[in-house]
Amino acid sequence: MKYFMLLFFVSLLASVRVQAAPAWNDLPPSSQQALGNLSGQWDQMPNEQRDKILQGLARYQNMTPAQQAQAQKRFYIWQSLPEEKRQQLQQRYQHFLSLPPQAQERIRQRWRWFKSLPPEQQQALRSYWHSMTPEQKDQMRQQFRQATPEQRTQMRNALLQGIKP
Repeated sequence: MKYFMLLFFVSLLASVRVQAAPAWNDLPPSSQQALGNLSGQWDQMPNEQRDKILQGLARYQNMTPAQQAQAQKRFYIWQSLPEEKRQQLQQRYQHFLSLPPQAQERIRQRWRWFKSLPPEQQQALRSYWHSMTPEQKDQMRQQFRQATPEQRTQMRNALLQGIKP
C-alpha cells in the first residue's frame, strides 16, 4: 500500500507541468515593443529571469506616467553604476531583508525623516557624514542606539542646527 501511494504521488508530481515563461515570439506585441532591447537574448534567458522581467513590466504598465518617468530615471541610474557598486547595493538590500520587521521599520522611519528634509539639508548631512572618520561615525551610531526616541529627536535637531547648508 505504501509503495502504491508513493507511486501515485510521484506520478501526480510528474504530471504537473512547470509553465515556462513565453518565448519571444509568443509575447504580445506591446510586451515585445517594451522589451525590444532584449529580443536577441530573451529565448536564452532562464525562465526565472524572464518571469521577473515580465512581472516588472506588468508593474510598470500599471504605473501612472509620473511613476513611469521616476522608474525610468532610477533604472538609468542603476544601469550607469559600476558592477561592483550594484553588487554592494544588492548585498545591502539582502541584508536589509534579513533583518527583523521591527528593525526594517526603524530604517524606513529614518529614511522617511531624511527624505522629508529640504534637499539642502539632505546634502549638508551627507557632506557632514562623509567628512567624518570611521571612528566618529561609530561613535555617533552608538550614541543614537543608546538614546531614547525623544533623545534621538533632540540629537537630530541639534545636528541640523549645527550643520548649515
